[in-house]
Amino acid sequence: MAPAVALVDEGAFMNLTTAIQSIHFKVWVTVESSGTLRQESIPLTDERALVHAAGRLFAQGATEEAAKQIKQAQSGFNRKKAEWERRVRQSEDDSSRRRAMRELQQKKGNHNPINTRVSPAENQFRRLVEAMDVHLTLERKRELERKQAAANSAAAISEDEELIAIPAGFLDEFRTAEGDERHAVVSKYFNVEAELMVEVRPAGTQQASVTFTPALPKHRLYYIVDAAQIVRLRRLKVSRNVFYHNCLTRQNDKMTLQSVIEYVQAGGVWLLRPRPNSFQTD
Repeated sequence: MAPAVALVDEGAFMNLTTAIQSIHFKVWVTVESSGTLRQESIPLTDERALVHAAGRLFAQGATEEAAKQIKQAQSGFNRKKAEWERRVRQSEDDSSRRRAMRELQQKKGNHNPINTRVSPAENQFRRLVEAMDVHLTLERKRELERKQAAANSAAAISEDEELIAIPAGFLDEFRTAEGDERHAVVSKYFNVEAELMVEVRPAGTQQASVTFTPALPKHRLYYIVDAAQIVRLRRLKVSRNVFYHNCLTRQNDKMTLQSVIEYVQAGGVWLLRPRPNSFQTD
């Protein structure tokens, strides 16, 4: 599978776009009244635009939509190629039937160069479609494995969703500490059960799929490194806000989901569990 997947990059879409642009499905037919040749065209504008759009979608991470666009372009290309071949046969058969051999040779001389450019484009379409199918299969497999790993991790952490108490003396010591001293106080009273990770993937126009690992278990204590805050997660509305209890101010509050993402990506957010030897209090 690896060689096929390697073909799926922005260059593959650009090369195919160029190959399509070099093909001009033209048919030379005889004008009965004068006996001269007239040129008729079958444009590939739509197919070229679809491939170009598919390249942009792939670059944005919308692989499935890109694959659909490429297959649609391939279908249109094949349909127009078949139409061009039919009309070429009709035109050349007409000259042959009338025994206009010079005219026939002239038509073939115009049609044959076009035909030589069709096969390479067909091969590029086929290779890209196959590579996209393989890419999608592997991408879905990785996504399934990632979700399974996240689910297993979240399950292992979320089994215990009781209201974990705060060790006695921690808040007083944490409140008086400054800067990096607060990190040391947190490490003194808590073990870091997990450092949150987040993955943001495009999911359509002006949308994104956000996945936390572990999956933000509720009622647990978190340390927001950049903000130097200890919070307890209350409830989660994934589409917009994260609701929490500020342990220092003893006030309930909320922050946007985007703020949580930025905290995780910057200094980090730690999921905490009191050390076994810490005396806990409400």
